[in-house]
Amino acid sequence: MDSSKYRQRIDPNKMDCYIYYKAAIEHAQQIQTCFACLQSNLTILAMPPRLQRRPQASNSLYTWMEIYQDIPENFESILAVAVSASGILDVLASDRRLEYFSNVGEEDGFQVKSRP
Repeated sequence: MDSSKYRQRIDPNKMDCYIYYKAAIEHAQQIQTCFACLQSNLTILAMPPRLQRRPQASNSLYTWMEIYQDIPENFESILAVAVSASGILDVLASDRRLEYFSNVGEEDGFQVKSRP
């Protein structure tokens, strides 16, 4: 069997952004509504953003995570406009923390195999 067909080609130049923050439990519906607004203002992105939440609250706060894949170079300026229009900043209990990750590819010595 040729294992090369299971190798997944990873582009190390693609960048993903993960944004996490906390909000009070009672603001859960508002966060989701604001995120829907944010999504509608980010249709320019290659992939629609996703919203996740930790399953349990801590100190009456949920931790939320926005996931943006394959972001463009001008992502932060595009995001700033969408965030401002969404109203999400009004319901947060913490700062929005941004983390960037790039893919690891074969040129880094890694071979990632997809599931058969």
